[in-house]
Amino acid sequence: MQDIQTEYQLRISITNKKVPILVNLHGVSSFNEEAQRFVSSNQYAEITMAAAVVLDPEAGYFEHSKLLLDLFKSLNPAPYDIRVFDDIEPARAWLKTYL
Repeated sequence: MQDIQTEYQLRISITNKKVPILVNLHGVSSFNEEAQRFVSSNQYAEITMAAAVVLDPEAGYFEHSKLLLDLFKSLNPAPYDIRVFDDIEPARAWLKTYL
């Protein structure tokens, strides 16, 4: 949760406008409930237009990470679009549709 709050504060210090974000993950073994609620909150959505989450297929926990993110999306729907990718270029192309 600390990482997410730090990222949020950094983004607020740069701009308070809604922007699309690219999230690079190299394997997620857990995603705690507090963090899930925060990234699904209206507060987080005030500065988040869309999120492209890129999972590294070479990193550990790839299938586990994908399952966790799919579960998160179904149980804690965010008020912005979230897509999961396994390659950064399609993620960037998708995010550009929000600009």
